[in-house]
Amino acid sequence: MYARADGQVNSNSHNQNVTYDYNLYFGGKAPAVVGTHDHIADPLFVDAENGDLRVQPTSPAVDTGTKNLAPAEDILGAARPSGGGVDIGAYEQPSGAPAGSGDLYEAELGTIGRYSGAVSSARTGYTGSGFFDFHYSTTANLTLAIPRESAATYTLVVRYTNGAGVDRPLRVLVNGVEIAAALSFPATASWAEWKTVSLQAPLRAGANALRLEAGPNSGANIDSVRVTR
Repeated sequence: MYARADGQVNSNSHNQNVTYDYNLYFGGKAPAVVGTHDHIADPLFVDAENGDLRVQPTSPAVDTGTKNLAPAEDILGAARPSGGGVDIGAYEQPSGAPAGSGDLYEAELGTIGRYSGAVSSARTGYTGSGFFDFHYSTTANLTLAIPRESAATYTLVVRYTNGAGVDRPLRVLVNGVEIAAALSFPATASWAEWKTVSLQAPLRAGANALRLEAGPNSGANIDSVRVTR
């Protein structure tokens, strides 16, 4: 829970049958009520300024939540818990790997082709300032610049939502070379549910261009691409 600089994150005024517990408080004045398992500390987000609200491995949120009423998956569809307990917050840190590993490229910062498609913020749950919407176009495309220090085969993890009810495959090209003719983006339960698909891609040292092209069913809403080794 986050409070503005001069505000208080919770109150004990007129509370009836309210229990505060398993929370992480940050900012503002000290909370009026603190539960047995509450924490008052910096959550140590990966990159809050740019909208990446996953937490770092040393965050006090890691493994300190409760299973009571917690969903079986986090906002990205990852199973929880994955470590010694449920993480506080929307994201579950992957077991054995630091949260936010790799480099994140937000779709809204990419270059939009001249055949429709646009940056949008009409859904919820995205990171950064928005996402790329193909707008039902079958000719729209998005290109992301992905610089690398060394040439290698990398894993591209594409975060998306697809509430259309049908698969919306995309053609994927790296530096003008097709690496996937029809990468599957299966339907999600709603436009508010975000999931990921992954593929391997050869990237060269220096500048790289990742291009996502709409297919016959247009394309899923694209939030970001994370690049890892």
